[in-house]
Amino acid sequence: GNIIMIPRAAVLFSLFLPQGGTCFTALRSLSKIRSSHRRALEVAFPAAAIPGGAGPVTTVATSIFPVLHRIEGIDWEGECRYIDAELRPALILTGGVRYDIDPVDSTCTLSSFLTFPDGRTRRAVLAGRRWRAGSSMRLHPQVEEGEERGGIYLVLTELPPDTVLLNEVEGATGRVVLTSSLSLVDGGRELVQVSHEVG
Repeated sequence: GNIIMIPRAAVLFSLFLPQGGTCFTALRSLSKIRSSHRRALEVAFPAAAIPGGAGPVTTVATSIFPVLHRIEGIDWEGECRYIDAELRPALILTGGVRYDIDPVDSTCTLSSFLTFPDGRTRRAVLAGRRWRAGSSMRLHPQVEEGEERGGIYLVLTELPPDTVLLNEVEGATGRVVLTSSLSLVDGGRELVQVSHEVG
């Protein structure tokens, strides 16, 4: 896709539905974040093989998470391209993202990783709860015991049928520092996320 009219540095993240095996590695924190009955939910409400397909989903999940229920439970992996202020490619990295939702508790967990050219990998887990259908929700960083939580959180808003808006907010000031749009394309086989700095 083309990136236009973005005044500052931007990121284009293209993620694909995995074909066969995947090397996505869940964070250790996930075992603490997910509710104890998550496995029971997965058995009772299996997701479709392809988001938006004919597989069974719950009415609750569809109403509370109208877009996320189409992409949840999948290890999306792909390429992350950084674009500088002149819209020139500056850096290409690999990474992945996964959304897990719990329709009973109305919670969402976002886990992601980004691998740099020198082999270092940055991982993050954020989680939050949607209190009512149609509302935005906050996702806060989840960390291991003894680690700093940090002062950034995400505000996630779903725009049915296929778009998610993400605003990265500085907790101390309430200032939006990064804004992103996540779109489900190609019949549900690809996620395209475009992000750019604010201010």
